Amino acid sequence: DSVASRGLGDVYKRQVQNSGRRYKSGIEIFNSKDITIEGVEFVGVSNTSAIIRINSSHSVKVSENLIHDSFSTMPLRQITGIEVDENRDDGVNSRNLKIKANLILGIMIDDSLFFNTELRKNGKALLYETDGINLCSTESKSFHSIENNLIVDVGEGIDSFASYGLYRDNHIERTFSYCLLYTSDAADE
Repeated sequence: DSVASRGLGDVYKRQVQNSGRRYKSGIEIFNSKDITIEGVEFVGVSNTSAIIRINSSHSVKVSENLIHDSFSTMPLRQITGIEVDENRDDGVNSRNLKIKANLILGIMIDDSLFFNTELRKNGKALLYETDGINLCSTESKSFHSIENNLIVDVGEGIDSFASYGLYRDNHIERTFSYCLLYTSDAADE
């Protein structure tokens, strides 16, 4: 009933290339339950919006992974280490996720985009919006636990739209914008 990927190591130690308008993630979990991603290294995963992407899933554990040295090389394309519910299946939010003890280091925008004055002048370059972890779940039953992650050299450490959850003992440093950004309408519930 459950799927686990543990210690895959070198399996993802490669660059995922863009082919036309198609973007690939290191791992994508969609409309699934009881999944564990543990002890995997992701390096140089670029031309994607998320390295680990979770959508409309239940009881997923993402722990002790090393996600590092990945760059967005495309105008208007953000890159995120761990992304939750950016593309939900029929609006269904993920529930009961545990994101724990991951190292997320160097998720950046390529300098050729960031410092390209022509792109910036025409509004086609991103400001530094790369996320270590991005939670888009907004439903009150979406309780997530985000604990003991180390996030360094990103645009935003943790960007959360979640109404409920536990954020504990995360260490975030050297961000371009925010270490922790909450955007929620929970106060209106």
